[in-house]
Amino acid sequence: MIKDQYNQMYNHDNPVGKVFTYMMTTVGAASIPGTHTPGEYRPLTFGGDVDVPVAIGTERVGVHVVTPLPDFNITNAQDRWDYVTHDTLPAYQKLLQDHPDQARQIIATPVQDRIAQQRLSARWPGIAEDLLYKDWHVKIDHHFKPAW
Repeated sequence: MIKDQYNQMYNHDNPVGKVFTYMMTTVGAASIPGTHTPGEYRPLTFGGDVDVPVAIGTERVGVHVVTPLPDFNITNAQDRWDYVTHDTLPAYQKLLQDHPDQARQIIATPVQDRIAQQRLSARWPGIAEDLLYKDWHVKIDHHFKPAW
């Protein structure tokens, strides 16, 4: 059922559905303590390597930018399952094992209160901080290859 609904959203009025569901992935976060946002779990990275000839060989210089944006769309069933099984579920299991009282408190919280906590209007400051200031990294590396 949920797979069909995700597919309908993704395929709606191209490119609107693709953009909407990617933005949904970008601002989404599991409400379980210890989980990562999709962008923290699998960040979008871009960049490249350039070979620079020098007198006695080649210097390969690489520049890669790691962003806080996710490198997947939550509507993709395989990516969604990977995120759930490798991030959300282990965090939930750890919460149950290490902090059972906190888990009981979360589970006992009325659904409408949990929804209010997760509304975008309540989360905008944190989302803005994550996307604008947090987890942007530039990685520069180099490797020398001698001509002989």
